[in-house]
Amino acid sequence: MKTETDNNRTSQYKRYYQRLEEFTEKPDNRMYGTTVFSFLAISLFGWYAIRPTVQTILYLQREIKDKQEVSKKMEEKISALVVAQAAYQQVQSQIPLASQALPQSPDVLSLVAQIRNLAAVTNASLSAVQIPTVPLLGRDASQSAAPQTTRLPNAPRISAGVGDYPATVTVTGPFAAISEFLKGMIAMRRITTIETMSLTPSKEEKSTLGSTQLQLTLKVKTYYLLP
Repeated sequence: MKTETDNNRTSQYKRYYQRLEEFTEKPDNRMYGTTVFSFLAISLFGWYAIRPTVQTILYLQREIKDKQEVSKKMEEKISALVVAQAAYQQVQSQIPLASQALPQSPDVLSLVAQIRNLAAVTNASLSAVQIPTVPLLGRDASQSAAPQTTRLPNAPRISAGVGDYPATVTVTGPFAAISEFLKGMIAMRRITTIETMSLTPSKEEKSTLGSTQLQLTLKVKTYYLLP
C-alpha cells in the first residue's frame, strides 16, 4: 500500500515534469537551451581538438627559449675567443723570446754562446765556463761535488715541471768590465739565477792599460722545461 509520503513525492515529480515541459515548450527557452547545448558541444570539441595544438605551441616556445639561451652562450664564447685571438696576436711575436728564456731542452751550447757574447760585449775576458754534468733526456743534473759558499738571499724557487743544472763562470777584467758583465748576467734573456759569487784580485795584477784586474767567479743555475 502506498503511504501518504509516497503520494506526496509522486505529486512533486508530476509538478516538476509539468513545469519542465512548459518551460521547454516556450520558443525563447527552447532557443536558449539549444544555444547552451551548442556552446557546450563546441567547447568540448574545441578543447579536445585544439589542446594538442596548444601543447605543441607551448613546447615550441620552450624549445625556442632554450635555443636562444644556447645561442647567447655561444655568442659569449665566440666573443671570448675573439678577445683571446687578439691577445694572442699581440704577443705572438714574443713567443720565441719565451722559448729562449725557458727552452724545452737543456740547450747547453746556447747558454755558453750567450755567456761568451756577453763577455765580448762588456770587454771582460772569459776564463772558463764549467758545467759539471749535463742533463740527458730530461734528467736533472746532479749537484756539483764542490762545497757551496754562502747562497745569495731571495733565491727563487722553481716549480715542478722545470729542470735545472749548475754552471760555473769565471771572467777577468777591470772593475768596469766586471760590473757590466755582472749586470748582463742578471739581465740575460736565458733564465739564470746566481747562486754564489766571489770577486778577487786577478793573478795578473794590472792590464796593459795599468788598471787593476779582477776575477769574478759565478756559480749559477739555468733552467729548462722537462718533457
